[in-house]
Amino acid sequence: MSHQKEPVQSAITGDQVIHIPTFREKVFGFRVISLFNLLLIVEIPFIVIVQFFLDKSERDELWRLAAHRNCNIFLKLWGIDLEVINIPRYQHPVIYSSNHPSMIDGFILFGLLGPNVVALTAPFTSFGFPFNYWFKNMGFIDIQRDADDIHKHPKANTRDEAFKKIFNHVKQGHSLLIFPEGHVERTHKLHYVHTGVARIALRAKVPVQVLSIVGMEKLFFGGFGASKGKLQVRFGRFMDPPAVSKLVPFRKVVKAFSKDIERAIVSIIPLRYLPEYYNATGQNIAVFVDIDNTLYNGYSMKDFVRYLLKKKSLSKWLPLKVLFWVILEKIHIVSHNRLMKISLGVLGGFEVKHFNKLCEDFFNDVAVHKINHHLLPDIKDHQEDGHVVIIVSEVVHPLANLFKKYLEASASIDTVLLKKDGVYTGEVESLNYGFSKAEHVEEFAHNFNINVKKSYAYADSISDLPLLYSVRYKTVVNPDKKLKKVAQKNNWPEL
Repeated sequence: MSHQKEPVQSAITGDQVIHIPTFREKVFGFRVISLFNLLLIVEIPFIVIVQFFLDKSERDELWRLAAHRNCNIFLKLWGIDLEVINIPRYQHPVIYSSNHPSMIDGFILFGLLGPNVVALTAPFTSFGFPFNYWFKNMGFIDIQRDADDIHKHPKANTRDEAFKKIFNHVKQGHSLLIFPEGHVERTHKLHYVHTGVARIALRAKVPVQVLSIVGMEKLFFGGFGASKGKLQVRFGRFMDPPAVSKLVPFRKVVKAFSKDIERAIVSIIPLRYLPEYYNATGQNIAVFVDIDNTLYNGYSMKDFVRYLLKKKSLSKWLPLKVLFWVILEKIHIVSHNRLMKISLGVLGGFEVKHFNKLCEDFFNDVAVHKINHHLLPDIKDHQEDGHVVIIVSEVVHPLANLFKKYLEASASIDTVLLKKDGVYTGEVESLNYGFSKAEHVEEFAHNFNINVKKSYAYADSISDLPLLYSVRYKTVVNPDKKLKKVAQKNNWPEL
């Protein structure tokens, strides 16, 4: 099926309706997943007993055989009519490389491809029981994908350790299943393709077979929401790894082969699965990213104040004082701007250098562990396409600037505190909130030649509406109730 004949349905531009699962769909999905979990748990003791009669080298194959059958039972429980287009059969190892629209893609493809396939997965400890137990016993290979995985899942394989296990499986004649984006496509949009597939194919001298899952957004809605229906698996190009030579070094071949793999996957997925900025020039396009409840899970300034109280850098009576003003804001006696200026006044008297050091300590001790890693692949998409990433937040500048560095963003538009002689006075020079965000973005766009009519924004609060309306493409992340209603009314995508 060619792209010219495929209708463009874009969640970002509002043409694709975002499905909200009904109560019946939630119950159906919960029942299917619960029954599947129960099946896996019940089988575990029987397989554990049987494997003691087998050689150690044969045990992972036993688990894969059982899992292959279970995955096909899972498809029947779900009521999926699986349509397969151009499925090939190989007598030699290949790397199956597919898009990744949901958490259950691996089960679908493993049921289709068979027990001779070994998957490269996220760290086992990121999955719940019984899946982590099954994956490990099946001989699957987990890998630390980024800095967060290295910190949270230290027992997972490093890249070098994973490569060694991959080569061992290839020698045994096993094929590999790899999702080249490395993360679930939570908005059903293809993420940037990592170079891992190309690197493995080149080093192990194994060909790549691309395939795609189409229609998942119509059957699986996140959480437990699900419905019966047809799902399509499309097989595309078979790709032999190119040669490496002195004239064409490994790094250059990896980059070129990765692009070939990406183009091959793109050729077999609908246009609605491609981000709007795919193959765009990226010139003068910005991505404005909020911090609290968007890039950061929670309220960073609230957590920062708790951190300062714990370090005894603030008075223990401060929370009562702030609570009093919060109550006044809730009953509309004082404005949010007034509340923030009063609350930030407690920072008066801090030496700038000392305060900045406290911000760094808080970021490294607390904030870095509460980053919303589901958003990072989307941000990386934009950066890969040359878009300018800008932090836009009410958070004070020294702290917001650390989030900027973490994202490798170009700038931070945030709340600026007044300082004099190297000390914060307790006054706010510029509060970045509500309409101020949109005004500051407009000023920034004018100064740095940004085309807001082609730009993007990610935010969580109804107070961010002026920011969202100031750009063309809006995505809400962990939205509050009021923003969620606006987003659903306008068919804005939600993370």
